[in-house]
Amino acid sequence: MTRSLVISRREAATAVRGAQSLPVDVASCAIRRNNLRQAIELIEQGRGQQWSLVSRLRTPLEDLESTNPQLAHKFSELSKRLSEAHGSSVGTDRAVVDWAETQYRKRTEQWGAVIAEFRNIEGFSRFLLPPSYKDLQKAACQGPVIILIVRQYLCSAIIVPTSGEPYDVRFPRLTLADLKKLKGDFAQATKQAAGMRPQEPRKDLGELLGIVWDEIMLPIVNVLEHDLKLPRRSRIWLCPTADFTSIPLHAASSIRFKEDGFGPEHCLEDLYICSYTPTLSALIRAQQAMKTRVDHSFVAIRQDNQLFPATAKPTTLSGDEATRAGALEALQQNTWVHLACHGLHEGGAGTQSCYVFREEGGVARAEDDFHPYRCVVI
Repeated sequence: MTRSLVISRREAATAVRGAQSLPVDVASCAIRRNNLRQAIELIEQGRGQQWSLVSRLRTPLEDLESTNPQLAHKFSELSKRLSEAHGSSVGTDRAVVDWAETQYRKRTEQWGAVIAEFRNIEGFSRFLLPPSYKDLQKAACQGPVIILIVRQYLCSAIIVPTSGEPYDVRFPRLTLADLKKLKGDFAQATKQAAGMRPQEPRKDLGELLGIVWDEIMLPIVNVLEHDLKLPRRSRIWLCPTADFTSIPLHAASSIRFKEDGFGPEHCLEDLYICSYTPTLSALIRAQQAMKTRVDHSFVAIRQDNQLFPATAKPTTLSGDEATRAGALEALQQNTWVHLACHGLHEGGAGTQSCYVFREEGGVARAEDDFHPYRCVVI
C-alpha cells in the first residue's frame, strides 16, 4: 500500500507544500525551450501527483483490480517479495548473499514480466509510467484544454487541441507580480461587492474583469478563433495553475460596452462554454466514468431563486433544504451537481476552502465530508 493511501489529507498537503511550485517551474523551462509537449507532460505529472496526495485519487493498481484482479494480486505479491528479497541481500555470509541476489534478480524479472502484461491490457499501456502527450490529448476530445502557467520569467498558456500540436500563447504584458496583485484586487473587490445592493454597479469588478479579458483571455480567444477555427458556443476547458486558480477566467469581459449600451462589447461566456479541470488526467477519468453511467441525474443546491433551462430538469435543494446533510445525500445519488451557494476561499491552504450552507455555522469543508466526491461548480 502506498503512503498516499494511508496518510491523512492534512499530512499530504503538508508533504507537498514545499514542492508545490515545482511542476510549474519545470514546465515553464520546457516552454522557454519550445518543447510544449514535454511541458504538458511535466506539469501533468507533477500536479497529478499532488492532487493524488491531497484528494486520495485511485492508484493505477486499484483501477486494475476492477479489470483484472488476479493480475493485480500477482503484482502486489511480487512487489512484496521483491522488497523482502532486497532486504535479505544484506549480510556477511557470501553464500547467503549470492542466493539472495539470485532470488532478487529472478523476482525482478518476474515483476517486470507482470508489468509487461499490465501494459498489454487496454487502458494500461502507460502503467507505472507518466502519461504521454498523446494520452493526455484525449482530455480535449470534447473541446480544447487551456493550461495557464505563471512563473517569475514566464506568463503564458498552452492550448491542447483535439488533434495536432499544442499552441503556445504568451502574455507579454503580464508578470507574476501583476497576477498576484490582480488576485488580491479581486479578493478585495469581491468582499466589497458582497455588501452592496443588487442595483449598485460593481465598477471595480468590471474593471478587473476587463484586465482579465485584455491581458489573458483575448490572446487565447484569438488563437481559438483564427488558428483552431473553433466555432462559437463550443466547449473549452480551463486548467489554471498557481495564482491563475484565484482568477475568474470564465467571467472575463471587455470594459467597453456595446453600441446599444446593453452588456460588454466582448464577453468570454458569450463566445464559448467554459468549464474547469484541475488536471488533464482528472478530465479523462471523468469522461470515461460518464460513458459507463446509464442514467445522468442532476441536482441543484442553491440558496436563491436561480432559474435553469427547461431541458435541465434538476432535482432542487433550496432554502431550508440546502443544508450540509442534504447536499451530501444528493452527491451520493446524482451524477452532476450545481452549487449556487456562498463559499470561503483560503488561498494559502486549499484544503481549508469550504462551502457555506443554510444552517447556522454549517460549513462543509473540502477536507472533511466532501472529499470523497467529485464536485462540479458550474
